[in-house]
Amino acid sequence: MSKEKERYVYLGIGGNLGDRVSILSNSLTAIQERIGTIEHRSSLYETPPWGYTQQPKFLNAAVAAKTNLPALEILGIAKELEQAAGRVSDQPRWHERPLDIDILIVEGEVIDSEELTVPHIYMATRAFVLVPLAEIAPEIVHQTIGLRIETLRDLCPPSERLTIKRYPTPDW
Repeated sequence: MSKEKERYVYLGIGGNLGDRVSILSNSLTAIQERIGTIEHRSSLYETPPWGYTQQPKFLNAAVAAKTNLPALEILGIAKELEQAAGRVSDQPRWHERPLDIDILIVEGEVIDSEELTVPHIYMATRAFVLVPLAEIAPEIVHQTIGLRIETLRDLCPPSERLTIKRYPTPDW
């Protein structure tokens, strides 16, 4: 572990292939073991695909973990976890996958590099990210836009927000 100060990292997790609930549950265990202590997790939400729409629906969630790992190390671990779950690395963008882990926000950091953009470059306009994130962290502020997560969620078109359905599952 690095010597960086412990802070929150907010992750978006999702997938639309295989046993979606099990894959996402297993990812929580791996995140806890490799990235940091999970302090909060949202409900699961079933969402329509975005970008390439001719694919199965996704399950999505948001997670807040305490970590002292550098953001690029978290990114590397996320990619390893995706591959371990069966994600194919040469798949076209926004296509189906068993697991997708996105770094949404790192407390106190703004990153704009070739490898990583934090806050996540698309999160402010995607209801499937903002609905679960607002469940666990409505008050946090998007560092570059300056609006709270719940405000960004509410700015998404109602027609899009209404397609995000809480997924009925006991404990995941």
